[in-house]
Amino acid sequence: MYLYSNDIGEDGATSIAELLQFNSTIRELDLGSNHLGVKGIRTILGALKFNCTLTTLELDSNTVGILGAGAISEALESNSTITNLHLSSNGIGMEGVKSIADLLEYNTTISTLDLSNNRIGNEGVKILAGSLLYNSTLTALRINNNHFGLNGAPAVAKLLKNNASLKSLNIASNYLGPAGANMIFESLQFNTTLTNFNLGANVFGEEGAKSIAKFIKSNTILTAINIGRNLIGNDGSNALMEALQFNTTLTTLILKSNEIDDDGVTSIAKLLTLNS
Repeated sequence: MYLYSNDIGEDGATSIAELLQFNSTIRELDLGSNHLGVKGIRTILGALKFNCTLTTLELDSNTVGILGAGAISEALESNSTITNLHLSSNGIGMEGVKSIADLLEYNTTISTLDLSNNRIGNEGVKILAGSLLYNSTLTALRINNNHFGLNGAPAVAKLLKNNASLKSLNIASNYLGPAGANMIFESLQFNTTLTNFNLGANVFGEEGAKSIAKFIKSNTILTAINIGRNLIGNDGSNALMEALQFNTTLTTLILKSNEIDDDGVTSIAKLLTLNS
C-alpha cells in the first residue's frame, strides 16, 4: 500500500494502525512524507506487534528524530517479518543512529536499510559500522548524504573488510576526498560479497579515480560502480579505462558529470571497441 505524501498525520496513523492489526495481505507500506511525527510513528509500530505479514516499511521524511529512532529500535527488536526498512531524511542524527545500531545487533531479518540524509556524521557512521561488522543479515545499506567525510572513512573501510553479507552500499555525497577513497578501496580488496557500490559526489578527483582503477584491475566481485560527479577528469578516466582492459566482471560504470572532454571520451571509445 503506497500512501506517500498524503498529509496523513497523527490522526490518520491511528486508522492505519487499526488496519494493520487485522490485515494479513499487505506486504509493503509506504508512509513517507506524511507528517507522522514521533506519536504517529509509535502508533504504527504498536500495530506491528500483531501483524505478521508486512515485510517493507517506508517512513522516509516523517520527522522521526532521536525519539522516533528509539521507538523503531524497540518495536523491531523482536519483529521477525520486516526485511526492508526505509528511514531517509528523518533528522535521526548521531544519537538516533545509536538506537538503530542497537537494533541491528539483535535483529536477524532486516536485509535492506536506508538511512540516507540523516546527518549522522562521522561519529554516527562509526557507531553504525561497528554494529554491522559481524551482522550476517543486512545485504543493502544506504548512508549517502550523511556528511561523515574523511574522518568516517576508516569505519566504512573496516566494515567492508570484515562484513560478509553486504551486497549493495551507497555512500554517495559524503565528502570522502582522495584519501578517503583510497582507504576504502584498499580494504575492499578483502571483501568477497559487495557487487554494487555508489560513491557518487565524493570529490575524490583524479587521485581517487586512480585508487579505484588499481582496485578494479584485479577485482572479480564488483559488477556495478557509480563514481559520477567526482571531478576525475581525463587522467582519472584514462586510468580507469586502462584498468578495465583487465576486468571481466564489471558491467555497469557510471561516470556522469566528471569533466571528461573529447580526449577522455576517445579513451572510453577505445575501451569499448576492445571490451565485449
